[in-house]
Amino acid sequence: MNAITSAGGWESGLETGEEILENLVGGEKDIMKGTLGRIALSVGDIEKAERYFEGIEGEEGEVCQGLILMSKKDFTGARDVLLKVVSKGEIEEEEKATKSVEEFWRDLKVIKNEESVYMSAVNNLVLAELYLGTVAQPLARLEKLILTNPIRYMTDVVVFNLCTLYDLSGDNVVSGRRKRMLEMVGMEYRLGILKSSFRI
Repeated sequence: MNAITSAGGWESGLETGEEILENLVGGEKDIMKGTLGRIALSVGDIEKAERYFEGIEGEEGEVCQGLILMSKKDFTGARDVLLKVVSKGEIEEEEKATKSVEEFWRDLKVIKNEESVYMSAVNNLVLAELYLGTVAQPLARLEKLILTNPIRYMTDVVVFNLCTLYDLSGDNVVSGRRKRMLEMVGMEYRLGILKSSFRI
């Protein structure tokens, strides 16, 4: 969808997405509706995004609701909605920590670039909290996300956001040290994180 949007403009991308949407059912349809809604939000069309997000249930629906609230500059409301999704995700991640070695390695093989609902919720919760004027809490959230499962959650977007928070935390020396440490973790796991994501 991103390739379609960048090649033919967002309006063309939405039209193509709507054609695809007609042939989808169930979870696949919700994923496409979520994608189209995010494209609409990225160009400021909140009303169209709300139409796409309509009917998406469960945690993905709550994340979509949080995105709409953020677009309407209701950062407190967005934080409250997204916090519920993140809390559920943290419980699930803690349960995964008790799995056998075989189950653990199987979970690590999940496609790295496939953004989970949990990761999306954390990332957007961090933005909402940042808009509300806090840095320490969102910084701790992103560090915790990466520590949970660096192979799955240490993506370019998460790294860039975390390094931005390091820069905002005030101390350039400490910020530089933390970013270099993060870069070493990425190299250790061979994650292929873009150099620019570390903001060094």
